[in-house]
Amino acid sequence: MEFDPQVLNLNRVRLEPLTEHHLPGLTAAIADGNWHELFLTIVPAPERLDAFLAKALSDHRVGSGLTYAIIC
Repeated sequence: MEFDPQVLNLNRVRLEPLTEHHLPGLTAAIADGNWHELFLTIVPAPERLDAFLAKALSDHRVGSGLTYAIIC
């Protein structure tokens, strides 16, 4: 399946296809808690963020998914 990486905008929230550009913001956003321990969301542990991004980009390349960053 092919996923078209489009930016999605609605009011004050924007969804952007996840890229390396998002790593600094993601690192800062997850640094203040244990978000990776919650079962209601997909947040990698800080030390696994690079692997999470690599898998997300690989999934998109092979057509098995498209991960978005939520920008508020």
